[in-house]
Amino acid sequence: MEKLDLYNNWVEYIALLLMITGFIIMQMNWIFSGSKVMTYLTILLGGMIVGRIFYKVDKDNRFRWFLISCGFLIGFMLGVHYGRPTTIVILYLIGAYASFYIHDKGYIKSVSY
Repeated sequence: MEKLDLYNNWVEYIALLLMITGFIIMQMNWIFSGSKVMTYLTILLGGMIVGRIFYKVDKDNRFRWFLISCGFLIGFMLGVHYGRPTTIVILYLIGAYASFYIHDKGYIKSVSY
């Protein structure tokens, strides 16, 4: 039996963790709210977080973070009870692009602590 290699496979583990997180977020949304509007707002905000992450990481690591963000999106889609899948993907991409653009143009300053 082979040991878990966290150093070389960290992308897969984080993607799995975010997949579970996206699923849990949608289950909480379904329990407490149960509306399409909240589903769409949640995925738009998730996309905006991804856009900020893409702005902060260097170009060599963007594909890794793309795979991690796909893990979140897949988990989110698995947990959706309300809303259309195409609308969810489009809002996720719009949120990510809008956040990246806003950070790139300097409308919002990102400060690292």
